[in-house]
Amino acid sequence: MTQGDRTDSRTVKTRRIPACPRGTLGILFSLIFAHGATPSEIDAETVKRWSAPYRNWHYHPAHVIPAKPDVKGFEKVHMTDVPTVYQRPGDKKWHMTFIGFDGKGYQSFVAESDDLVHWTNPRLAMGYGPKDSFDHGGVVLGAFLYEDYDIKAPRTLRKKGGKYYSLYGAYPRQGGYELRPGYEGVASSEDGLSWKRAKDAPILSVHQEDCGAWEKDCIYQPWLVEHEGRFLNFYNAARGHIEQIGLALSDDLLHWRRHGRNPVIPNGPKGSYNEKFSSDGKVFRDGDHWVMFFFGVGRGGAHIMTAFSRNLRDWTADPEPLYKAGGNPSGLDKKYAHKISLVWNPGNETYYMFYNAVGNKGRGIGLITSKPLAATVSAQGVDDLAGNRVMFLGDSITHGGGYISMIEYFLRRKYPGKAFDMIGIGLGSETASGLSEKTHPFPRPCVHERLDRALAKVKPDVVVACYGMNDGIYWPQSEERMEAYREGIRRLVDKCRKAGAKIVLMTPPPFDPAVNPERLAPAGADDYSYRAPYEKYHTVLEDYARWILSLDEKDVVAVDLNGPMTACLKARYAAEPDFRSGDGIHPGPWGHYLMAAQFLAAFDVELQRKDIEVALAAMQANPLYKLVDSRRKTRGNGWRDYVGYTRRKTVTRDRIDDVEEKAAGMLGEINRHCREN
Repeated sequence: MTQGDRTDSRTVKTRRIPACPRGTLGILFSLIFAHGATPSEIDAETVKRWSAPYRNWHYHPAHVIPAKPDVKGFEKVHMTDVPTVYQRPGDKKWHMTFIGFDGKGYQSFVAESDDLVHWTNPRLAMGYGPKDSFDHGGVVLGAFLYEDYDIKAPRTLRKKGGKYYSLYGAYPRQGGYELRPGYEGVASSEDGLSWKRAKDAPILSVHQEDCGAWEKDCIYQPWLVEHEGRFLNFYNAARGHIEQIGLALSDDLLHWRRHGRNPVIPNGPKGSYNEKFSSDGKVFRDGDHWVMFFFGVGRGGAHIMTAFSRNLRDWTADPEPLYKAGGNPSGLDKKYAHKISLVWNPGNETYYMFYNAVGNKGRGIGLITSKPLAATVSAQGVDDLAGNRVMFLGDSITHGGGYISMIEYFLRRKYPGKAFDMIGIGLGSETASGLSEKTHPFPRPCVHERLDRALAKVKPDVVVACYGMNDGIYWPQSEERMEAYREGIRRLVDKCRKAGAKIVLMTPPPFDPAVNPERLAPAGADDYSYRAPYEKYHTVLEDYARWILSLDEKDVVAVDLNGPMTACLKARYAAEPDFRSGDGIHPGPWGHYLMAAQFLAAFDVELQRKDIEVALAAMQANPLYKLVDSRRKTRGNGWRDYVGYTRRKTVTRDRIDDVEEKAAGMLGEINRHCREN
């Protein structure tokens, strides 16, 4: 939670619980966590390097577990929190425990997923404890005993003595949100789905003899790590409105003793991102060191942060968050972003970070990923294109149309028996925002001048729109220009929806400042234009892309071009510093191939990306591609004029039947080629 959630410091009368016996546990502590040990310092440069793989996240637009998860029999649940993802041995499904608040307190639920995005079948995992018990007011599962704690290892539960185990947060009183004091318990399960107490007393309590002054008011969430036959519990606790992370150790999961130099993650200095809270640590092995993901509270929000250690005892926090509250431009997490669960998916080599996202959709479970996730239109995939008329709108990149020809070419090769009807009417210089530079040779055309005519004349079943490159008019970001872009896209979506067309929004391709750097204008320049773009204009397009990907519209598919193309460019430049593709604004064939690949991936059609030049050469030498490209240009030019537009001058066309007649003859050649090859 954040300081806004944890304000009730009242206590409840509870018997004094003695600390666990010293015995072997005390000897274990003295050997492993001796007071006189020299801290293992980690320098700032190393911290920066170790945290780098966990930055630059991509946004899922909506909660994957909403505030009201619709659990049968628990309809009063209206806030969800604390996700933890795991798998059971031999089960390909992922499971997620989360808590639901019903006005009285917390209970833990479990849902399941085949893809880590869509979660179904939520049901109770562990409910309230008996009246007058330490867990009567809430149980918060999630500190599971895993088979492996490596950062990329599957989160597979491990049995100990024939049972699965989890530490859990607990609250004694019902009637509010996290009513103090909190405790920690240990639970077990036969099947990894239904859990019950493994011990009838708390394992950590504010009443134990070794409880430190820093944790006297409340014990919160545990995190369990098994290392070299020992169990470690990283837990957050509070005194007043300050939370910090401590450490306890056990050799049997049932009896615990606190580390003598707690807290191991204290608060940061005044003005830092963890000035008030350092909480909810999740620890994994990352090569030769350990990484902890925790949340900090400071600077007006709750943020996802990291700390690092070589020995699990001495930790160095990175002062810069991995992800800040308000990072999702939709407002999903504008208040708090905290309490993570990290999973590596080897299928697409992507980290999935689930977190509690609190914002304009309430308190629910959000998702960010290390790579963009390919969008899917429906279960049919490619059948949403086949047999439908698909109209492509956009600026000069779409006017050039290379990626449209490539899309149709690869579809016809893969599905020679299906019909594809694609019309690209992109228009050079066009925007969705309606903005134009003062020095532009003519006012930039706006898609809304012709959109109604395009929908009425082309009658598309699917509209694919790719805008953004021109919409910021090559200036630094401003809220005014950002809002003009948002409003232009919203209007486009609304008009397409009213026309009955499915909508696919593609994020703008990246602006490449490495091409013609001499033309770039620095921050603070008097003017900018396509001839002298802002030197960091790529960041403006990244903002546009993040906003497109954050849209929570059930009938809108968002396909990310910007993120994957940027990543490919960076990798290519690292390997070949002199590589260039396009002019910085308009992608060359290499870039158009990546655009086609990203679009097709959204419809479950994969193109190889390891050697793009070889694929391009083979495609361009194929007579089928030449036929498809020629037909695409013929139809595009005819339909663009038939719809009509104004760019320097007004262009119209009275008829389209002659163009379609010519295109029909070309389609015959294309079909013959597909049959014969």
